[in-house]
Amino acid sequence: MEIDTVCIVGVGNVGSTIAYNILTDDFIIKKIKELILCDIDKSRLESEYKDLISAYIIKSKNILDKIDIIKCDSLFPADVYIITAGESKYIKSRDELFEKNKKIVENILKEILDYNPDAKIIMVTNPSTRLVKEVGLNYFQTVIPIGLQLDNARLKAVIGEITNDSYFSDSYVYGEHGNLKFALHDIIDTEKKNTIIKKVNNYAKEIKKAKGYTNWGVATEVCEILKEWLR
Repeated sequence: MEIDTVCIVGVGNVGSTIAYNILTDDFIIKKIKELILCDIDKSRLESEYKDLISAYIIKSKNILDKIDIIKCDSLFPADVYIITAGESKYIKSRDELFEKNKKIVENILKEILDYNPDAKIIMVTNPSTRLVKEVGLNYFQTVIPIGLQLDNARLKAVIGEITNDSYFSDSYVYGEHGNLKFALHDIIDTEKKNTIIKKVNNYAKEIKKAKGYTNWGVATEVCEILKEWLR
């Protein structure tokens, strides 16, 4: 399926960062024709739209690279939907987060189904892995959760910090994003392994404690998935 139009559903801290990464990626902007920014918060949508337009005009020096940037407060026909909309504040557990966001995501997916039953979906809303398995795949064939690529990047960062060697290529995480299992290199001693596991599990929490959200790693993973589909 040719990908001409990408729609970001939810243009908060994460969604707007994804939009910025798309608009400043030379490969992506040469491949797509439209980027749609969708959010029910009209004031936030308008502000992010204006800011992103400025960034894109500065970045885009070749008229042939120009794409249409569209803002809307309801869904729009597209080939790829990047879903970031959902609740995260004042949630006490991942089960509660799932139940809260399940309803939001399900409503979005049903609406997307009316526009394009063959659409590809990137699930950013957490818990992304569980939402894909228990909700997304009931509606669409291609639904990708973000998280494990990001979690493995965090693992390498922590290993580098603790062991001064980030090249344990056969160390990795798997399972549900946010509820991870670890397979660490045998060379790493038990004490260091326990420290690594604890720090990786707390990695996002520490970022959120300081700035309120995580965005750059998430946005980068989303763009890497999108680029694979565009190649």
